Amino acid sequence: MPVKIEASEQPIQKVFSSDFDFFIPLYQRPYAWTTKEAGELLSDLLDNMGTTKTSVEDTNPYFLGSVVLVKGDLPNADVVDGQQRLTTLTILFAALRTLLTPAEAAGLTTLLYETANPILGTKNRYRLTMRQQDADFFRAHVQDIGGMDKLKQINPAPLTDSRKNIRENALLFLREAENLSPEQRSRLIQFAARRCYLVMVSTPDFSSAYRIFTVLNSRGLDLTNSDILKAELIGTITPSAQAAYTRKWEDTEDALGREGFQELFAHVRMIYRKVKLAETVLQEYTKYIVPAGTDAAKFIDDVVIPYSDAYDIIKTAAYQSASGADAVNALLRWLNQFDNSDWIPPAILHFSRNMQDTAGLVKFLADLERLAAG
Repeated sequence: MPVKIEASEQPIQKVFSSDFDFFIPLYQRPYAWTTKEAGELLSDLLDNMGTTKTSVEDTNPYFLGSVVLVKGDLPNADVVDGQQRLTTLTILFAALRTLLTPAEAAGLTTLLYETANPILGTKNRYRLTMRQQDADFFRAHVQDIGGMDKLKQINPAPLTDSRKNIRENALLFLREAENLSPEQRSRLIQFAARRCYLVMVSTPDFSSAYRIFTVLNSRGLDLTNSDILKAELIGTITPSAQAAYTRKWEDTEDALGREGFQELFAHVRMIYRKVKLAETVLQEYTKYIVPAGTDAAKFIDDVVIPYSDAYDIIKTAAYQSASGADAVNALLRWLNQFDNSDWIPPAILHFSRNMQDTAGLVKFLADLERLAAG
């Protein structure tokens, strides 16, 4: 029986309702929108919301893009594509809630969660549940009443990249909303809820949803090569082990930072191919590095993690050893001053294989430095 694909245009007030319970699966990338993307979203809403001289219903509708879901007849919906928009809208609603009248704030809360009912013994039913790693943080510091106060006071230094993005975007929305008049704030949330639309694309089958996701993102939406590889690789691992390998992947990404993690994958491609890029990075990965049938768990354990550890040491010149570490780090600092990165792939490979051989590392790096200089 063919898989059914449904697509419908929905206003935000329907998207954030009991019709959908959004879950961000473990294999998804962390929340990655920065103040640049969040600021652009807010600017678009402000530019298109019209003035208080006209009714909200008479304002032209505004299209926010599409969301791809694995969803059957029940509200439960795994978000395959659209996490960034759904999360950023949630942050915007939570920020605005702190500046509206009590009645308006109560209305906004219904877009964030269905409140607990002590008579029925139910708990808060959140419209969006983030990845397991960030779900509790997001509820406590964004979705729950009073969360924004906690978010403003938290020390950002130890936060992961995704939590830093959540905090910085919330603070941006708060600053911008404080510059609006009460009438403009009311207008903004009414426009966002009633005249802004998302196209909700759903299918009960993950394979079909992922094909839609790939088509959309191969045409320029903001996903990185490692995000798509992560979805492909984690999806092939035994379900009982997916959570563990998702954590391994994301711990590695957090350690390097998002930009450093993307650079790592470019260097890994060179280690495998040993030639300049002839196709897209993603095409070469799927052809030569992780073709169909690759043991994804082994690739993460034997390549992603050790190569990441080596790359972190190389870029930070932070090699540690009982003796000889200073000589290794001095050479790494010299190498990092070169205006090209051609020396990095062989350094990653050598470090990953010979991390304990300090004398060998000194000799290798000295030879590599002379080659790179030449």
